Amino acid sequence: MNTDSRRFRANVMLLITAAIWGFGFVAQRYGAMLVPAFTFNGFRFIIGAISLIPLLIFRYKRATPEMRSISRDNRKILWIGGALAGVSIFLASWFQQAGMETTNPGKASFLTACYIILVPILGLVIKERVAIANWIAILLAIVGLYFLCIHGEFIVQKGDILELCGAVFWAVQILIVDKFVDRVDSISLAFVQFLVCSILCFASAVSLETVEIAKIGQAIIPILYGGLGSVGIAYTLQTVAQKDAIPSHAALILGSEILFGTMGGIIFFKENLGGRGYFGCLLILIGVIISITQSNSKNN
Repeated sequence: MNTDSRRFRANVMLLITAAIWGFGFVAQRYGAMLVPAFTFNGFRFIIGAISLIPLLIFRYKRATPEMRSISRDNRKILWIGGALAGVSIFLASWFQQAGMETTNPGKASFLTACYIILVPILGLVIKERVAIANWIAILLAIVGLYFLCIHGEFIVQKGDILELCGAVFWAVQILIVDKFVDRVDSISLAFVQFLVCSILCFASAVSLETVEIAKIGQAIIPILYGGLGSVGIAYTLQTVAQKDAIPSHAALILGSEILFGTMGGIIFFKENLGGRGYFGCLLILIGVIISITQSNSKNN
């Protein structure tokens, strides 16, 4: 398979990831009514990690002795990359949740999705080239997100700053995966980041939250969707896809989760976006299509 075909396949995998994450907002809304944030995240990330164990065992059994030797040699790199990515996910979700206390959901969604533009900006620092067409796609997506998420006056609050901090760590996670995924096994990298994030979430939950066991049972379906879908499948797809995807493309395509989340709100909560919101969705969709069909390769 040539470079362009691999990159297109990776972009499609990232779009599937965004769809799973976007519809996962529905599960998270239901889960948030029953279980505190750190507890919910702790369970979904540990379920995601556990779901990968059979695949890791299968791949290990089929690996040649030479491949197993390489895996042992790269173990340190694997744990460093996985730990950094796991800490980034934990901090991003923590800032996002903390920001929600003093800002509205629309602004929170918009500011969180600003990682779309933060990834290529941070990428410039580490000399990642971004094509002009992709800058245009990013601009379209950001404007679209503004129309979709922001209604009324935009006043900067403390929560907005926290949401932007979260966006920085979402961007950092994408760049960390990009830097490590070519050096270690992608499934193993996904497993380590899930494990690290779940440990940090459970530690925070024990310190900061009170949970009723009965509530966890009532939230089992959202937790399972979050664990098996949003984490086990989606984050793993992201990690595998980033072997061939360009970081700035990955950020934009993954940012379309807001679009899919909006669709979930329309389908399951009967939300009405109005003309402004639908226009924003159209701009985001155009930006994503431009990014998916870009022909420049990761190695250029």
